[in-house]
Amino acid sequence: FNEYTKVAYMIKVSKFGRFYYAGVGYNQKPLPPLNKISAQYSSAGAVNNLLSVVGLAQTGINNALSSVELASVLSDITNDTAYTFGDDGSWSPENGALKIRDGFFAQVIDENGIIVAHGSNPDLVGKTLDEAVIESKIESVSGYQLFEMIKNAADAQAYAGGSWFSFKHKVSGKASIRDKLAFAIKAYYQPPFGVSSTLIKDTYYVISDHFADPKPAVCGSCPLHSQCMPPAEGE
Repeated sequence: FNEYTKVAYMIKVSKFGRFYYAGVGYNQKPLPPLNKISAQYSSAGAVNNLLSVVGLAQTGINNALSSVELASVLSDITNDTAYTFGDDGSWSPENGALKIRDGFFAQVIDENGIIVAHGSNPDLVGKTLDEAVIESKIESVSGYQLFEMIKNAADAQAYAGGSWFSFKHKVSGKASIRDKLAFAIKAYYQPPFGVSSTLIKDTYYVISDHFADPKPAVCGSCPLHSQCMPPAEGE
């Protein structure tokens, strides 16, 4: 039995003294993640898994009907255990995918640049993006610059399902400068009027990223007839 949540939006309209109800709905199922994909590299699988966690996080916020439900969604985005696949690589659609193994998770930032959910580091929740960048020792971009990129990407395609942007990623003390690809989309917390005494519409930015380096070819430079061996422990 495959049980899942169905989300619907309904409106009431009147015409010539009669009332009608119109609505549209969708299945709240995450995009099925792909196995053996790393956020350390750019690939079609990385895009798939990134959009899976972002989409599920966004719908959770959009569909929260109260501040309690919103807090629960943000907590799940932050604290959910990373989804691991079965031994045969199987994945069940009814299982959540707010985190996917090998580096895929979502972050949620409010309109003031404060992190309200972070799937990789719960200690960053409640801090500004600028504070998080400093604490993470990222020196290639400031939190202010990064927040502007996030807002520009999400705002430019607010009605088209979000958009991509890129930025340089360099950690203090490390020589390498790597490119990151990120996806940003808006989410809205707007409980039905009557649940709250005032009309509420809070905007959040949901983002995730992966590195832009192409995945190295497997055994691409090995001699002819060589055999691939599993890496030694620690490699």
